[in-house]
Amino acid sequence: MPSFDDRLTLYLLGRCKACDLVLQRPLPSEDVLNKAYQIDYYGASSSKFMWLVETWAKWMARRRAKAIVRWHHNGPQALDILDVGCGRGVLLHSFLAQGHRAHGLEREDSPFGDSPHVTNGDINSLQYGRNSVDIVVLWHVLEHLREPGDYLRQIRDLLKLGGSLVLAVPNEGSIQSRWFGKYWFHLDLPRHLYHFNPLSLETLLSVSGFTLEQSKTFTFDQNLFGFVQSCLNGIPFLPNNHLFKVLKAGPRIRNLIWIVAYGAILPPLVLLGLVELYCSNKLIRGASLIVLARKKK
Repeated sequence: MPSFDDRLTLYLLGRCKACDLVLQRPLPSEDVLNKAYQIDYYGASSSKFMWLVETWAKWMARRRAKAIVRWHHNGPQALDILDVGCGRGVLLHSFLAQGHRAHGLEREDSPFGDSPHVTNGDINSLQYGRNSVDIVVLWHVLEHLREPGDYLRQIRDLLKLGGSLVLAVPNEGSIQSRWFGKYWFHLDLPRHLYHFNPLSLETLLSVSGFTLEQSKTFTFDQNLFGFVQSCLNGIPFLPNNHLFKVLKAGPRIRNLIWIVAYGAILPPLVLLGLVELYCSNKLIRGASLIVLARKKK
């Protein structure tokens, strides 16, 4: 992988004047992307972060799964749910634990294809027929896809009449994106090929056969951590996204020393992050853009 500064030189961002979508150009080759999605990107199948962070992530996934089902409907029946880009399946297994019929889809070279609930490959690898799925979830996935419009149209074909698409992407129109620029945690070049704001996402959904029903820009965990890590990215002697990598790397002595060192500067950053979280939520300019869309009749 190129260094952080090299990536800013290799990949330029351009804005579409018609729909306000921001695109990475040139698109990286498949070889570059394959290297960007190595095993350290996903984490181990059983855990990705240090124990405390891992516990928090799984708790949030359970809450998120319940919220997604409530967003779709309030009925008691089990649902057919497809989690696209499911990673190691934290959200997927939260759906399964609630009694739903859930299945995940991941990249062909991901390490999770040996699970009975996960398929490695493209969307055509799935056994679902047309009009057979109640909910499709793309949680921070759409920005990774080479042809997001084509992918959404394929998802529309899978959804039942009245089915829901629940989609989350980094909000390019957020306060964090404007403040931090190239240091923004959710910029994530070269993996994030497209960068959406409310206008560009609604436009893409509409031309792909969806009607946007609800949207919000607040997620406590991802928005708050994004603020803290973006602040740290601006410190010259720290590698890009260093705290995130330390938290992923497990309880090694060197990483524990780093955690102690970070303890001196994290409290004020968290406090500032909470202020930004409150203000961005009030202004509807939070760092994550979450939408509920239905397929057009």
